[in-house]
Amino acid sequence: GPPRGGRDGTAFFPGTSAPGGGILPALGALAFRFPGFGPFDRPSYYNDFPFFPFADESGPRMSSNGLGNFTLGMKVGLSDPDRRFAWGAAALLRLPSARHFSALAHGRGAGAVDGGMVLIFSETFWGERLRLHQNLGYVATGSVHRGGVKILDRRDELLLNAGLELGVHRSVIYTAELNSKVFVGGGTPLLNPVNPMDLLLGARFLLREGRVQLGGGWRMFLTNADRRAFFSEDPILVTVHKDDANGFVITLSLGRRKARPVLPPPNRPPVITALEADKEQVTDGEPVQFTVRAYDPDGDFLIYTWETTAGRIRGTGSNVTLETRGVNPNVGAPPVRVTVTVTVDDGRGGSDTASKTITVLAPAPPPPPPPPNRPPRIEAIEITVVGTPQIAGQITDGDLLAIRAVATDPDGDPLSYFWSASLGTIEGTGPEVRLNTTGFTAGPGAPPVSVTIALRVEDGRGGTDADSRTILVHSLPRPTPIRVGELFFPQNAARITNEHKAALDDVADRLLRDPRARLVILAYADRSEVRDVARRRAENARAYLVTRRRIDPARIIIRVIGTARPHPSGERRMNRRLELWIVPEGAEMPR
Repeated sequence: GPPRGGRDGTAFFPGTSAPGGGILPALGALAFRFPGFGPFDRPSYYNDFPFFPFADESGPRMSSNGLGNFTLGMKVGLSDPDRRFAWGAAALLRLPSARHFSALAHGRGAGAVDGGMVLIFSETFWGERLRLHQNLGYVATGSVHRGGVKILDRRDELLLNAGLELGVHRSVIYTAELNSKVFVGGGTPLLNPVNPMDLLLGARFLLREGRVQLGGGWRMFLTNADRRAFFSEDPILVTVHKDDANGFVITLSLGRRKARPVLPPPNRPPVITALEADKEQVTDGEPVQFTVRAYDPDGDFLIYTWETTAGRIRGTGSNVTLETRGVNPNVGAPPVRVTVTVTVDDGRGGSDTASKTITVLAPAPPPPPPPPNRPPRIEAIEITVVGTPQIAGQITDGDLLAIRAVATDPDGDPLSYFWSASLGTIEGTGPEVRLNTTGFTAGPGAPPVSVTIALRVEDGRGGTDADSRTILVHSLPRPTPIRVGELFFPQNAARITNEHKAALDDVADRLLRDPRARLVILAYADRSEVRDVARRRAENARAYLVTRRRIDPARIIIRVIGTARPHPSGERRMNRRLELWIVPEGAEMPR
């Protein structure tokens, strides 16, 4: 007949292939179980889809045998398994071995990939003979597709499992498991109307030190669907009962167990061999160094704990310092005994203790206050020229002066000397210094310069004294031109003779020895001579010095006197001459 509404209507069972029509072949009773996230990693068994297999008037038809799903998993411990309470996490991936509908109808798998996470909690009691386990997990299920179209929308699974282990013998463990699956989320209507729950009671036998484990038990489904009502072809309402879902479970596991570690020998406590202090008696405020020497027979790492009856311990390890400031601060107080104690611990319950006592004395009374300070006194400032003075009886520009102070302090305090000069820079420190006067005046022939030399002495206690001396620094006298020769000529003659050349060579040598000096040639003539003969004579002399002796022409100055100044002797031959003057730097020019 046509589809009908209600819980028994075929429109709400797209996977059951009711006689009135459907999409899929009938689903078998899927005896499916993913391996374990029960407390003992042993599988529980229950129906993934709590439906009857295909049934008719003759009763249900059992699912065929076959390979089910493959389940991959990984479990990670998140705490120390030896603790009373331990917990961990696991991940699973469920892979179907078959996706065709014939296999699904015969209960060989879910037909899609599933994945999820499970939290595992364990707690031990009764000397670790009794262990309780709980699981809380969530599995995201895949949907069944055909031809790219989703035809079966499976609901996700919430896993709620609990278990118990009771060890009565080293080779026998009794087990009990309660496993529950709750379908959550949206999906094909009425695809999972019953949330499966099963109970498993059994035992596990440990062989070959646990490498081989053989277990078994009785499994009973607590929420199994055990009846099904449908219309036959007549149509007649037929109710089919199924009550053989329970049964036995057998498990076998093989593994490798690590060898039981050898228990370490009993702990031996550390031993302190010496506790030393660098000083047995100190004054309040003085630090004391403490050193402890200890060893551990087992080679354990040692922890040092220090205590003191007074003062403060600074530092860690085997060397510390006792700060005694404030232990006995009052002047005249009796000595204070301070005990320092050290405890050496190996971290395994072994320890040793030692103590050392020192004496802390009160500070000594302060010394009497010093008498009032008396300031120092400068008795003299002596100034002399170092070496031979340039000009006797005076200080001349360029002289090096030695300056010496004579100062005393009535209290015998050490004195500090602070020198200054109104011109130049004082060289040195202490009571004896020097002053270089080079460049104090404007140059040779310049007026003298007054220079004040000042001194301040301090005794470091607030006492001071000051004094000064004023000196007069004279300039060097101005240099004068030097007449180095005369050249005489016949009447109206201007030629340079060999005799003239010899005199000019001597002048050239002088100019070469003093590169700053200049040559001034004064040219004279007699009234009886031709005009400009005096100039020609001077120019010929300069030409000889320039061309033959390589004298810079800028250093040669010609001044023509002519007949303006006749020779004082009155002899006319004396008027026919050249006067040669060497002029040092700074000297006035001859006229």
